[in-house]
Amino acid sequence: IEQLGARLELGNAFDKSLLDRFKENMNNQDSLLRLSGEAFRASDQYLKTNDRGDVSSLILAGGWLGSLHIALRHTEGKGSEKVAQRVGEQRRALGDLIALIEANEREKQCDALCADLRTLKQAFDAIKSTYQFEKPVTDVAARTTFINGASSVTVTPEQLTAIAQQVETLRTKYLI
Repeated sequence: IEQLGARLELGNAFDKSLLDRFKENMNNQDSLLRLSGEAFRASDQYLKTNDRGDVSSLILAGGWLGSLHIALRHTEGKGSEKVAQRVGEQRRALGDLIALIEANEREKQCDALCADLRTLKQAFDAIKSTYQFEKPVTDVAARTTFINGASSVTVTPEQLTAIAQQVETLRTKYLI
């Protein structure tokens, strides 16, 4: 984290206590997940405060792509239908991610990345999604409205394979 933070000029985003807590919890997965979230929020805030939203959006893209890669490796076997459903739900997130990168990009250095992400989006666009409307329920006393509609996606094994192949290509090209 220290080395990557230095390469991204994020050294001031992480205080010493956060880095020390990482070192102390190297064998505790739950703690590492929580600390990773803290590190992401600290770096994101630091980048936005210092007018570096472009770098922040690229870090988000890398994390999303890496997470998608991990999820796709678990789309076979027990529980794979739930994982496939979650992968399919990423279609909308991908469109938002592309828009975020384009909105934050100052020097048009990410044209190739956006083109590659649009190619991946084409594979996602083949996924069928449905939404079943149900009337919302409002709890006036609590000033809360509950949205009861349900959405779902249908992902075929062929679609998952196509997405997985493209994600692997992007991961190799941009993250490794």
